[in-house]
Amino acid sequence: GEGLSTRTLPMLRASFPRATFVLYLWDALRNKRGVDRNLTFFDRCITFDASDAKTFGMKFRPLFFSPGFERPATTKFQYHLSFIGTAHSDRFKIVSNLANALPTQAIFYRYLYLQAPWMFWVHKLGNSAYREASMEDFRFYSLAKAEVQEVFFNSLAILDIEHPGQTGLTMRTFETMGARKKLITTNAMVQATDFYRPENILVIDRATVPKIPSSFLDSPYVPLPDAIYKKYSMVGWINDLLPSTVLKPVGRR
Repeated sequence: GEGLSTRTLPMLRASFPRATFVLYLWDALRNKRGVDRNLTFFDRCITFDASDAKTFGMKFRPLFFSPGFERPATTKFQYHLSFIGTAHSDRFKIVSNLANALPTQAIFYRYLYLQAPWMFWVHKLGNSAYREASMEDFRFYSLAKAEVQEVFFNSLAILDIEHPGQTGLTMRTFETMGARKKLITTNAMVQATDFYRPENILVIDRATVPKIPSSFLDSPYVPLPDAIYKKYSMVGWINDLLPSTVLKPVGRR
C-alpha cells in the first residue's frame, strides 16, 4: 500500500465508486513514511501491529500461515533449533549468544544470509553487534524454498528474531504454529495472543539471551484447539479482511 498516494487513491475511488477499499499493513507505519495519509481513503484499515491499531484506530489482525506449512506434530527431528534469515540489525549477535545458551547436546542449524560479501564489511565496520563476526559466519546465496522448508520441518523448534523497529508478529511465528513446532522468539508481544502456551513458546530477551532450559526442548509440543489453527490459516485471514467473501478451506478432490 505504500506505493499508492493521496493523488492516486481519489482517482481510484472515483473510477470504482461501488468498490470497497481495504488496506492491510504488514509493516509498522513508522517504517513506511507517509502511508498514514492514505488511511482516510479506505473503508477498512487493518494492521498486524497492535500499537498502530491503537494509535491510528485500525483493526488489529495478525498474519497467517500458508497451506504448505500446516503439518501434524511429529517427534522426529534432525535439529533442536533452526534459524534461516537475513543478517540485519542485531541478528548475528543474538544467534551467536543463543548458540552458547543452548543445552550442550542441542543441535542448532543457523543460516545467516547477506546479499553480498561487501555487506559483511558494512556491518563489521558500522554495527557494534557484528564486531566479533567473521566472513565464515554468513552465506551469500539464498536457499531455495524447498531447502528452507526441509530444515524447517526437520526442526523441533524455530528461532524468530523480529526487527528492532517492529512490534508486530512475523510470518515465521505463524508458520511455526501451523507446522506444530516450538518457537523461541525475541518478540514479547506473542505472550498477549490467544495461541501463546509457555510449553510451546519461549520468549527471550534479545539483549541478554538467558540459558535455554533443557525442559523446553525435551518436552513435547502441546496441540492447540482446531479453532486457533483455522483462525490463523490463510483462509481465516482472508475471511477477516474480506468478510463479504467467505472462503472455505480447500480440500482434496
